[in-house]
Amino acid sequence: MPERTGDQTQARILEVAMELFGRDGFDRTTVRAIAERCGISDPALYYHFKTKRAILTALWVSPPFPALANRYVPGRKLTHEALAALVDTMIDGMVGNDSLMRILIRSILSGDQTAHALRESSRAAWRQALLPYFETVFDKEEATVRVDAFMMLMIGFVQAAQIDHGPRFAEVAARPEFREEVKHLVRLSVPLPREAW
Repeated sequence: MPERTGDQTQARILEVAMELFGRDGFDRTTVRAIAERCGISDPALYYHFKTKRAILTALWVSPPFPALANRYVPGRKLTHEALAALVDTMIDGMVGNDSLMRILIRSILSGDQTAHALRESSRAAWRQALLPYFETVFDKEEATVRVDAFMMLMIGFVQAAQIDHGPRFAEVAARPEFREEVKHLVRLSVPLPREAW
């Protein structure tokens, strides 16, 4: 087996930690369990991350759903098709970050202030990524309200599906009928002005 570089080892530690934190919770996951799954010793893990909390913090500093910002085309109006594409992009992002979202929710519910601050910064990043789309058809103030409504609907619907379906969430979220239901709710809660049709 070829030796891993430091960056590869860190990436593997984060990958394994996200899986274990998501499955077992932060408190019940031990550094030893992470190290064993990575095939390294505890001291080797501590070389990369001084504490278990440092691992969690490294997981949290990733920007949320960069695909949202990367898809924006300046000046292109928000249409029903574009709104549907945003729904798909966000669902894909939530599926890809399922374990991290579960960790975050558990941590917030346990009163973790760092997790709460992360949720707020993630929402701010979402708002910043989504506003350019919505400002093509709404004035700035209304665009902000519509973005917040869109985000809350997406978060609420997806988190309910995560709770209802547990480890099968990704499979359920891939179903066309699931996505169509979300898109229908978005169309009802974020009606676009006639000129956007």
